[in-house]
Amino acid sequence: MSKMKIYTDGACQPNPGAGGWAWINEAGEQDSGACANSTNQRMELISAIKALESCQADEVCIYSDSRYLVNCAEGRWKRKSNHDLFERLDALVSKKSVKFKWISRESEPLQVEVDKLAKQAAKEIKQ
Repeated sequence: MSKMKIYTDGACQPNPGAGGWAWINEAGEQDSGACANSTNQRMELISAIKALESCQADEVCIYSDSRYLVNCAEGRWKRKSNHDLFERLDALVSKKSVKFKWISRESEPLQVEVDKLAKQAAKEIKQ
């Protein structure tokens, strides 16, 4: 059984506004993208969705600095919005063993890097 750690982040500048998402895994693979009109919460969800869509590992740990993503995905908070994205996330989570862990933005170099990637993606689409 293969395992993978993935760091995710979303950004919106302003919120709502131009949004960016990004992920980096422990093997060094990464991806990012943007939406012209979004919210920070949607970008956080999309980053996890895109990460899981690209991951072939059987066990995955998603690290995020978004309490919204982690607490909603783990069922600790009620999902009041973004139902379309939670449906996509739930479908992906049902196919493998996935854990979500909150991490401070500055506590891990890969979380710092993924934050930069998400902000850059948002900035590029804004221009």
